[in-house]
Amino acid sequence: MDEAAQVLGINQSTLVVQINRLEKDLGKVLLERAERGRAMKLTAFGEEVAAAARNIRGRVKDGALQSETGEGA
Repeated sequence: MDEAAQVLGINQSTLVVQINRLEKDLGKVLLERAERGRAMKLTAFGEEVAAAARNIRGRVKDGALQSETGEGA
């Protein structure tokens, strides 16, 4: 979690709060939590959310999302 927070340029506690909030909003668990110091992994639902986020990010980068919504022109 610490490494992910560093990549995002935020502190670990902020990242944990944001993940917990997202899980609460979605009503599902995104991460399988491990013991302290051990790697976490995405749940099946977390994998789906991550794939959808990557798809949206790619579409935004390509300008496809803006043209579909009619915004940004």
